[in-house]
Amino acid sequence: MRAMSMPAKQVTKVFLTEGVIVSLIGGVIGTILGIIAAFILETVIKINSDFHITQIFISILIAVVVGLAMGIIPSVKIGNLNTVDALKNG
Repeated sequence: MRAMSMPAKQVTKVFLTEGVIVSLIGGVIGTILGIIAAFILETVIKINSDFHITQIFISILIAVVVGLAMGIIPSVKIGNLNTVDALKNG
């Protein structure tokens, strides 16, 4: 992106957006799989599992925050790259 002379702010936005979207999708899939696993264990082992909508939102929010935090480092690093260096290093 820097090789295409995209401004540093735009590169940062692209990387942060990608990080948030990927982590949001992963958080939703992980939450769904967790709920399914809890229901399966509930029927097999006969344990009681209670879910509150607040817990589900918090788990997805944590996934998004982690994705945002992990997207900041590469976005700033690439955003500060010189265009010539970006072309040289591929």
